[in-house]
Amino acid sequence: MGGGKGMYSVVDVPKGYVGWHIPSVPIHIGGEEDFEWGAISSYQWNAAQALYLPSTSELVQNVGCLANHHHLADRVNLAETEGNPGVMYDRRDSPAAGAQTERTDWSYYVKNEIRAGDEIFISYGDDWFQDRGISLDDAKDVDMKFLEKVIVSLQKLARELEGESPPAVMNRFLSVVKSDILFEYEESFLRGIPEELDSLMNVTIPIPKPAKVEHSHTIEWIKANGVCLDNMVVKDSTLPLAGRGVFATRSLKKGELISRSPLLHAPRDNIELTNDTFRDERRKSIEADLMRYNYSDMAASSIDDLSSQRMLILNYMIGNPEAKDALLGIPTTAAAYMNHHSDNLKRNVEVMWTEDEQTSANLLRPISWFQESDQSYFALISVDFVATRDIQRGEEMFVNYGREWEAAWQAHLEHWTPHDHPKGYRDPLYYNKIQPDTGELPPIVNPSPMDYFYCKFNFTNRAPTHHLCVIDEVIMGETRDKPLFKTCFEHKGTTDQVTGRIKCKHSRFTIHRRDEIIIVDQPFTSNQWLTNSFRHEIGYESLRARWPREQADDASTSTSTTETDPAGDGSELGGEL
Repeated sequence: MGGGKGMYSVVDVPKGYVGWHIPSVPIHIGGEEDFEWGAISSYQWNAAQALYLPSTSELVQNVGCLANHHHLADRVNLAETEGNPGVMYDRRDSPAAGAQTERTDWSYYVKNEIRAGDEIFISYGDDWFQDRGISLDDAKDVDMKFLEKVIVSLQKLARELEGESPPAVMNRFLSVVKSDILFEYEESFLRGIPEELDSLMNVTIPIPKPAKVEHSHTIEWIKANGVCLDNMVVKDSTLPLAGRGVFATRSLKKGELISRSPLLHAPRDNIELTNDTFRDERRKSIEADLMRYNYSDMAASSIDDLSSQRMLILNYMIGNPEAKDALLGIPTTAAAYMNHHSDNLKRNVEVMWTEDEQTSANLLRPISWFQESDQSYFALISVDFVATRDIQRGEEMFVNYGREWEAAWQAHLEHWTPHDHPKGYRDPLYYNKIQPDTGELPPIVNPSPMDYFYCKFNFTNRAPTHHLCVIDEVIMGETRDKPLFKTCFEHKGTTDQVTGRIKCKHSRFTIHRRDEIIIVDQPFTSNQWLTNSFRHEIGYESLRARWPREQADDASTSTSTTETDPAGDGSELGGEL
């Protein structure tokens, strides 16, 4: 299928480099449910670690939304590292608690060297295509060179053990290799490894000639036809209560295009939970998660309150608050994190519709067209973020969210009341801070087998990063005055089907010091679940006059898909440079 636009690099980036830092916005839909329509479902990330948490996925701007998939492993040059969670505001004293994402730092590491001019590719995983009924050529999906290495190594081991281990034992060994050692690889790769000794010994794979990776475009072409993604960086805002903000990485002139951002559309009544059917299904999913994982502590006072709180992603969605119609859209670039400023003199960015053929045509279509299943895979309209005056390097960029948003925020500040911590809450704001009296982090006392943490893991091919983990055991040695913690990747443990407890497999645990462990909120206890946290869409007034209508304009009735999408692939899967 076509990938539409794509991301390119204009500089060389070495293998192992870690960068492209960006926050992410959590989306809790529930169970196997999904939004009833819209493109946002095709862009959300459900990382391997998150599969074992209650049903939460993430929307990751920039690379996570704009890079295209490639089916060949040696062409995938970026892989994701799930963002570290944190707590930005104390719910007991800040009206900003729960109003911003606390998933602060997704990043990507370079798996294969990127050369200037290369397109940047990531892997969506086989499931992304299978869930959408898209067939993949299994032969193309397999990294044949690595598969050959695995099979040759297994054949060598089988010859060395010949006569010592009966075939049945070797067959069992091959099965364990696939299920317990190589389980993270795609199913199409695993199918290439036989599970019986005779079949293994008969496998011969010719060594393919390495494919020459050609540069997709010249740097000159990219600069002439692309839009830079690195005009801005996300950091802590200079505004109180604003969370993260967007800062200029270079000096920008008045009228200069800062970011071109395709919008991912989604149904308002799902995100605001005014659709009774969707809300009830979500409630059932939350209740099942609470029972399955034995969670008794929640940020809300009841399951009804927990499941009725409008989704945090609403605060990043663009809509038309005058019409309150069904359509919302979220930017796919870091511009999604630009903050509102109530002082017009402080604002330095304006948002306007992109004047390209696709956006201009699709803005004339009725909202019902956006709801069709055929429009669920692609961003269909785009907005431009443009400097309204000269902006200096390092300056924070501000926009106008609209009069409805400003009024709602002022009302929230006026009526907000503090919120207590749940019973048994281990506060990350306290536990992740060095204590002045001891010079150390507070100790972790009696960690529950149900608790999640973030542990620092070292890698041979990239920088150390933190990953979701569980503490299997606290180790107290006679000569040690400080405890050590036996931990493992959360998704590499085994889960007891009765108790839900995760145990580290014998060969897969790591020993961590206290300073290598980050305390995180447990499911359903974080600020985003607070019933008194702020929620409101962004309503750029500059977009309202051309916002899609309930009924199509006359000019759109003769516009065909071919005219707006010459490639016939829906276009915007992927993004700009």
